[in-house]
Amino acid sequence: MKKLSLLTVVITAMSLCSSISAATWRVNNNLSADAHFTNVQDAIDSENVSDGDIILIEGGDYDGFSVNKQLTIIGTGYNFRGNEDIEIPMPITKIAGSVNFIGGSEGSSISGLYLSNNLNIGQSNISISKLRIYSIYFTTLSDNSTNNISNVIISNSIVANRIDHTESYDSDTLVLGNLIFSNCCFTYWYIYLNNSSDLTFSGATYDQCFFVNAPSKYSYAGERSTFTNCVFYGFYTTSSETVDGITEIQGYHYVLYRDNENAVSNCVFFGYCFGSTVNAFRDDSYYHTGTDNIIIGDEFLSSGNYYGIKDDSPAKTHGNNGQEVGLYGGSSPFSQGGYPSGPSITHLTLPAKATDSLSVKIKAKIIE
Repeated sequence: MKKLSLLTVVITAMSLCSSISAATWRVNNNLSADAHFTNVQDAIDSENVSDGDIILIEGGDYDGFSVNKQLTIIGTGYNFRGNEDIEIPMPITKIAGSVNFIGGSEGSSISGLYLSNNLNIGQSNISISKLRIYSIYFTTLSDNSTNNISNVIISNSIVANRIDHTESYDSDTLVLGNLIFSNCCFTYWYIYLNNSSDLTFSGATYDQCFFVNAPSKYSYAGERSTFTNCVFYGFYTTSSETVDGITEIQGYHYVLYRDNENAVSNCVFFGYCFGSTVNAFRDDSYYHTGTDNIIIGDEFLSSGNYYGIKDDSPAKTHGNNGQEVGLYGGSSPFSQGGYPSGPSITHLTLPAKATDSLSVKIKAKIIE
């Protein structure tokens, strides 16, 4: 018996989740696949592809692209650490260049991709899920973009480097707000979303997220934002510094900057994440407001699950209404691999040689 990797299995699963009324277009840079397009940008630019259509990017390596239509873009997943429940080698969709949402893309969604470069968002009402992303930038990239970006939802994704903004195309101030992050993991992270001469920021919401601090004392998560059911994990440092009369001595870097007026509730901190070895969390307004936050040791982190929490940890049920904090809590728990939602074949065995009667064994599961 042998195992086969069938790209058609993944595409069939994604197609079942597609809207019946929208046209679906396949992109595959393997000429033998006989797809509609071999290049993502060609698919987007085609006069046959209209607002509301679906583009399926099948497993492979592709160049970056710019979206100027309202589209649903679906890849086969990023396969980070794989999925123990899936034996068939699942193809991943990797994008080497930047992905840009520019004028005309409002209302688009994107999922199931490994973005090794930047995701640049220049429009409102963008939905992002099941991505592995290098960095996210909010920006206006062209004169048909907008200086007012809101209602961006990012869920079930990994951000490897930073979330930031760039100067707008016409030098006007970028107005940014109502950003929603849920069940996301931020590794080696910096989040620079603060009011400045070129940015007016009204805040973001982070729910069920996991923050892994970079080795820098001044990594922080923006300002005027709300954090609930999140986990913060600080890195150890041997540096010493005195700020506002408080001496930062040997301990953990803090992952929320001191006076950015964030509201933090039902969150768990591994180590000293606010920079003070005396008061790792303070409820006064100079630091951050919030209730029901706890500090525990990192021995409660699970080694077998990607940034999960051990069952015997006091943080396991510390979220709102006793739910689990971090990536695997809430209504849409983090799903490793970034595989598309819907039915997927997880195990397939076929005889090594064709016979008159084939003995085929198939197992499937619903990926949410």
